Amino acid sequence: MGETIIAKVYCSYCNGVRNHTSVIEPYKRKSGIDEDTQWAESYYIAQCMGCDTVAFIKEYGDEDMWEENHLGEREYCTEVTVYPEKPKTEDSILTFPTLQLNAKDFEKLPEDILELYNQIIYVYNLKYYLLCAFGLRTLIEAICKQVGVTDGTLFDDNKVPRLQKDRMTECRSQSLEGRIYGLYQKDYILWKHALILQKVRDVGNSAAHEIKTPTKKTVKDSIGIIEKVLEDIYDLDKYQITST
Repeated sequence: MGETIIAKVYCSYCNGVRNHTSVIEPYKRKSGIDEDTQWAESYYIAQCMGCDTVAFIKEYGDEDMWEENHLGEREYCTEVTVYPEKPKTEDSILTFPTLQLNAKDFEKLPEDILELYNQIIYVYNLKYYLLCAFGLRTLIEAICKQVGVTDGTLFDDNKVPRLQKDRMTECRSQSLEGRIYGLYQKDYILWKHALILQKVRDVGNSAAHEIKTPTKKTVKDSIGIIEKVLEDIYDLDKYQITST
């Protein structure tokens, strides 16, 4: 008999959360010593201790996954996913509360922008990372439309404008790539934010055209950048100091 899985997980036959025991040695992976984020994950083939139904279980943890105990100390936790999964409903999201994202309290976002942002946070907490990627790309488009940016000069990563075939005229585009650079040209965002938004756009493109699901970390980092952009464009003036 293998090792017992500490966390209880959903059993599709019992239709409830049950203890499971691994039936073969688990397969484990972890980050390299030079990686930015330290993480570890384990894969199990396990049996329900109530009915012997077999399931596949993945357990993942990284250095950002922790919660405070009653003494105010950090206790690291893991995220456990079981297949077959429990049918998802609003009332049955089996995640640690500290692993979920809370929507930022923006004060001056236009209603449609705020609604789209809140929906992205909602589907992230449901672990629908593909839908998150769609939503993030759509949110960038909505921001450009709301502030009236319809095009922009295309740049390389060194901030040098790309040139047309005549080598004299700068390339401009109404694509989302061009509009993101347009946000920078009109001083809505910083250059480094423009480059990062282009990467977020790439994530959305991969999701839309290749049906490629991004990792949780990629989506979480992308949401963080979008939140910074939303604050800079819409909410930054609330921090202005008035003279007395």
